[in-house]
Amino acid sequence: MTEVDFYILSSDDHHKRLAFACRLCEKAISTGRRVLIATDDAAQVDAIAHLLTHQRPESYLPWRHSHVADRGEPIALDCKGECGDHHDVLISLCAQLPDYFSRFARLAEVVIQTDTVLAATRQHWSFLGARGYPIRHHKLGRAHNQAR
Repeated sequence: MTEVDFYILSSDDHHKRLAFACRLCEKAISTGRRVLIATDDAAQVDAIAHLLTHQRPESYLPWRHSHVADRGEPIALDCKGECGDHHDVLISLCAQLPDYFSRFARLAEVVIQTDTVLAATRQHWSFLGARGYPIRHHKLGRAHNQAR
């Protein structure tokens, strides 16, 4: 069964949400995990791609678009509802849970303090909890909300 983690930032800054998702990716791939980041639109994919490539000059995080052939990149980015062969870690930044979320070993959602994100988070939490998914939440203080 998919393990679920909600990372709750105290910020309302969308850029900090994306930056934190990238840090989650970095941590996951450093332990040999493969990650799919699901977003609602291409603009978010482009912003995440930029952060993965340029966030820290000493640390390029290899990625690809989910619809492009897998050449071993540990991170895939999706805004089209395509998860390919991924089944390890899903970071969802989507307003609706992706249909394929349950095929993943882990699901992570990064929550910021905006009405739309909080409303979606409540729906996701209720849906997952009602179906018995193990849920953990991590309230992150100001230090974790800093974009690098």
